[in-house]
Amino acid sequence: MKVILRTDIDNLGKIGELVSVKPGYARNYLVPQGFAYTATPGALRRFEEEKLQLVSAAERERSRADALRARIESHQYKVEMKTGEQGRLYGSVTAQTIADLLHVAGIEIDRRRIRLDQPIKALGEFFVPIKLYGDISAQARVLVTDADALVRAAIEAEVAASEALARGEVPATPAKGREEDDEA
Repeated sequence: MKVILRTDIDNLGKIGELVSVKPGYARNYLVPQGFAYTATPGALRRFEEEKLQLVSAAERERSRADALRARIESHQYKVEMKTGEQGRLYGSVTAQTIADLLHVAGIEIDRRRIRLDQPIKALGEFFVPIKLYGDISAQARVLVTDADALVRAAIEAEVAASEALARGEVPATPAKGREEDDEA
């Protein structure tokens, strides 16, 4: 079945192209969603009148997507997760977690646009692709850190200080009043 596309569709075509698709795909998805017209002489005339509006709307969407891409890529998104002994995460960072991080930053992205092949299950920095419009996508920089790292470091420092005291060593302490001596 021949249809005229009203919008860019991945792996199918661009606005205004006459493409051949299976009848069920056209009848059940493309036409009811408003993505295409069935290719009839009347639809061709109607599309020619509508073509300029659709192309300008597509250009506006493309420029919005470019601006959104710049906004997404200009930030680093940090998520703190609990970890086990070997640094393995309890749980994982999913597309919904990343969508929530973007929401906190004031960017509304549907989680289905986040192209995360598998959930993130390790600490580190990850670049997650986000599909914005047509062929425009952004790379969100997600930093997964240990939520208990500061607590664990403070405990280790306290244990080391108590062991040093037990051995008779005096840990270095900051001198009070040094600033007053420097001013004089």
